[in-house]
Amino acid sequence: MDAPPLSRREPILDLFWHVWGYEILTDSGVILGDREFIFDNLSEFLDILLFEIHTEYAEELKDTYIFVNIRPTTFILFADRIRRLVKPNLVIEIREDRTDARILESIGEVKEKLGVKLCIDDFGTGSSNIERLILLRPDFVKVDMRVLSPLPYACRKSALKNLASLIYETTRAQVILEKVENPEDLDIAAEIGISLWQGFLHLKKSR
Repeated sequence: MDAPPLSRREPILDLFWHVWGYEILTDSGVILGDREFIFDNLSEFLDILLFEIHTEYAEELKDTYIFVNIRPTTFILFADRIRRLVKPNLVIEIREDRTDARILESIGEVKEKLGVKLCIDDFGTGSSNIERLILLRPDFVKVDMRVLSPLPYACRKSALKNLASLIYETTRAQVILEKVENPEDLDIAAEIGISLWQGFLHLKKSR
């Protein structure tokens, strides 16, 4: 399909490099400026408009999971609007990690009412902690590999194994490695049983 305005797809792959899903992102080449800055400064109204545009993929690509970002406050304020967009293959990513416990608890409650799949993004950075896991009750958790990349191989493997175990024991959520740039990270993933990843490494192979 032709990409909806302002959207681009980033594949989520398995360890055999097969596409398992896509994260739908706002294309900062269309909106001038840094994508992280844009996301952090969106109004809730513009955020829900972009969310609606990006969820078009969930209808078109029914056989694969589609991950779409949204701010926590938007998720809560526009719950009724989001309810009409829920699809079995849609996963909502909560990206903001500077959120207090009251809002996190509200997100968890809205998730259950909507019956939508939820993903915590960038776990391992910022304010990521076990409280977020318990309150949000996610179906997926994305672990930022940039946090572990300075560590030697053995230490990286041990740290990731412990983190993945904590996530699974707390929520039974499936772990996805993100921002993967090093082939060694896929070796570690295979050794400890993590099967999904995304990041610039797939672009290096396609060049």
